[in-house]
Amino acid sequence: MAANLSASYILTSDIDVTEECYKWAPIGSDASPFTGKLYGNSKSILGLGINVAANGLGLFGEIEAGLVQNLNLSMRIHLFDAHRTATSVTEIGVLAGKISSGSTISNVTVAGNIFKHNGLEVGGIAGEVNSSTLQNSIVSYVNILSEENRNGSIAGFLSGSTLDEGSVYASYVQGDYGTGGAVGTASNTSTISNSNSRSAAISNHSSRSQIGGLSGSISWSSVSNSYATGNAGMGNQKIGALVGESVRGTITNSYATGNAYADPRGINRRYISALVGSMADSSVVTDCYSSGNVLNGADSISGIAGMTDTTATITRAYAAGSLDGGATNANPIIGSDSTADATVNDSFALDPSCNAGAGGGCALTNGGIGLIDSEMKDQNEFTNFDFINDWQMPAGGDFLYPILK
Repeated sequence: MAANLSASYILTSDIDVTEECYKWAPIGSDASPFTGKLYGNSKSILGLGINVAANGLGLFGEIEAGLVQNLNLSMRIHLFDAHRTATSVTEIGVLAGKISSGSTISNVTVAGNIFKHNGLEVGGIAGEVNSSTLQNSIVSYVNILSEENRNGSIAGFLSGSTLDEGSVYASYVQGDYGTGGAVGTASNTSTISNSNSRSAAISNHSSRSQIGGLSGSISWSSVSNSYATGNAGMGNQKIGALVGESVRGTITNSYATGNAYADPRGINRRYISALVGSMADSSVVTDCYSSGNVLNGADSISGIAGMTDTTATITRAYAAGSLDGGATNANPIIGSDSTADATVNDSFALDPSCNAGAGGGCALTNGGIGLIDSEMKDQNEFTNFDFINDWQMPAGGDFLYPILK
């Protein structure tokens, strides 16, 4: 493929290069990207290894206006001690360092480990995805250990791109600012839809922020019909079990069941939530819920939004977890409303201390209604929730509060 970067290729059998041990040279680069097509034919490329200090690392260095589909891939990218002091190492992924200019990646499954120091944008599929589409991307047993920003099990950075039907299993991502279970940072009208992460997202430093179970941050972007079940934490600010920070973002029909927690050694441990750590600049949450707990927060913690700023709106949401009892501004729906202009509509939270009786509920600080356990199990308490199209009551099991369809 390196000899003709614009041609079309099809795999006819599995390829195993394990014995080549860290000798892979990425196909294409920023200067000469791969612009062709690779049809994986449901075959596998196994055992790829890279140990260099350079930008654009993966099976491909960069894919531009290209196509990759129906491929299984495993790779190890490890910057050994000799390379750990290298600067400006960026765009690292198992499939590609960077995907750009209308490329389409579909039905690609990756596994592997990425150990990296210094640099930006690390992802299981790609470090950076710009103006492109990832469809049905599955990441499993991918472990990312990074000391810099924008790290996600699927993509480190989405810009003007779409992630649809992305799934993360049995993986782990650790990084700096903008670290997420699936996507590190999504910006510039990116969309994350029908996607999930069942893995942990962890900060590598007690003074870092934008850590999320699904995405570390979203800016002018959206999340819909998605969920996260892993824990998010070990930073100090803007930590959410679903999204760490939303800036003019829209989150709909989504939920989180993991815990959000700060590093107890950190200072200014604030804006931590079982759903979204921080909502700013007219961000919106609609038809969402959280069931995890918030731990080690010192200020502005909640079940839905740790902090809201500049006309945030929360509609038809609920929180069912517990909040660290030692925090200031520990409120079930909004921890602190910094500009005092957030709007909360038809939203609820489990509040065992509420004793207003069936059908009464208790008004919560910064908006919403508190319900006791028996009321949370009663569909009639959830005013204006659409139980025909969006919500349903569980038929049985341990969790008996409303769930999304």
